[in-house]
Amino acid sequence: MNEITTIDKQNLQDKIYTIRGLQVMLDRDLADLYNVETKNLRFNLAP
Repeated sequence: MNEITTIDKQNLQDKIYTIRGLQVMLDRDLADLYNVETKNLRFNLAP
């Protein structure tokens, strides 16, 4: 069964960076958010 966890809004906002006008998150922070290893993240990149 999936476990539901709550995320502290301020903690999440601290992991969002603005780079060249775009808001981004580091892959390690996304992996932590989804409780997976970084290597298991899959990104869809637009051409």
